Amino acid sequence: MNNQKTGTLIAETRKDLNLTQKDLAENLHVSIQAVSKWERGLSFPDVLLLEPLAELLSLSVSELLAGERKTPTQEQPVPEHPTQEQLVPERLVQESIRISTAQLGSRIKKWRKRFLSTAALLCAFLLLLGGFYLYRHTKLLPRNETSLSQQEPSAEALATAVAFGGDVVLYDLVYADNITGESLQLELWTPEGLAKTWPLFAARGDDPRTRPRHETIALSAGVDFGRDGAPDTFRYGAALHSGIVHGTLTDIPYLSAGFSSSFLEERVEVHPEYGVVLACFNLDTTMQGQWRTAPCLGAVEKPTVPEGQATLLVRLTYEYE
Repeated sequence: MNNQKTGTLIAETRKDLNLTQKDLAENLHVSIQAVSKWERGLSFPDVLLLEPLAELLSLSVSELLAGERKTPTQEQPVPEHPTQEQLVPERLVQESIRISTAQLGSRIKKWRKRFLSTAALLCAFLLLLGGFYLYRHTKLLPRNETSLSQQEPSAEALATAVAFGGDVVLYDLVYADNITGESLQLELWTPEGLAKTWPLFAARGDDPRTRPRHETIALSAGVDFGRDGAPDTFRYGAALHSGIVHGTLTDIPYLSAGFSSSFLEERVEVHPEYGVVLACFNLDTTMQGQWRTAPCLGAVEKPTVPEGQATLLVRLTYEYE
């Protein structure tokens, strides 16, 4: 096949039949630019278009492929019921095109189904992703709960650690729509229940419209050791939406016997009444230096404290309209 010869034949025959490129394009359901490229030899008609194009131009498919008309001496009659040996090239070309078209058509149907399925899945994924982003970062969609999850350390965490003087844990918060205040407190629990509370920070009366949907908060909590080598001071720091707070507490019972500590790592939904416990310190009330880790992190109302032990909790709570 010669693109240039076929293109010249298409152009000359089209003009002989008083057809415009637009006429050809509309009949074949292609663009005028495609017809122009054929006639300039820049491209070749698709195999599916060879028969309708040849019929439209009153040519045979073999003439279209060869790029030239056959002379009368080249034409041979085709018997009404030809045998395989009697089939002329034109018939062979037509049969080949029909077979190719049928095979290609089935493949196109499969490709079309796969494409449509993939496109539908992609659209669904993008819609889900867009909805998730809007839900977490904007207030275009309503949200009734507050969720919290730990973040990986970052430059912000390092800067906050220097300010607070210790290790810092970052949490990613997605707020509910109707939060009007927040508070941070330290609680001492024994097997008998809540023994003492130390308010660390409180802010109330916020306008829910000014609070962002998505925010990062930082928490620092630890124990410092005295001159005798025993722990005697509880140190805390936090960077919250309503402000930054840090300080120390020295009147905590059982602290001098030692401790074990843990911070919340898994994602949790903040309980509307008792909030979420971010850090837990297990203390030994027997003064024997033995600590057993109790389940005390997350959205827990009260920890299960074993005998001979006390537990310090750092709890974050919110107020709602």
